[in-house]
Amino acid sequence: MSSQLSKEIEDRLRARYTLIDKTDPVAIAAAQQAGVPINDEGEMVGETDTKGFNVGPTSTSQPAPSSVVAARKKEAKKAKAKDRTRYVL
Repeated sequence: MSSQLSKEIEDRLRARYTLIDKTDPVAIAAAQQAGVPINDEGEMVGETDTKGFNVGPTSTSQPAPSSVVAARKKEAKKAKAKDRTRYVL
């Protein structure tokens, strides 16, 4: 039963998709003749080459300690309160 199911799935996939040997120039030329958008190197036209889409390395720095964050929040709160009192006068 399992082999029959896998055979049916394989047949449906082969009917839907075309396999092209990217190392065979004759197969590439035949695919191009059939209208498949493939270049001479065997890459699909518009296929990402994964060379130009790198974001770069991630940051190696550690997050700030919570005491530093707390001190900055406290300073910001004081500055905000000072601005409010300046406009009340």
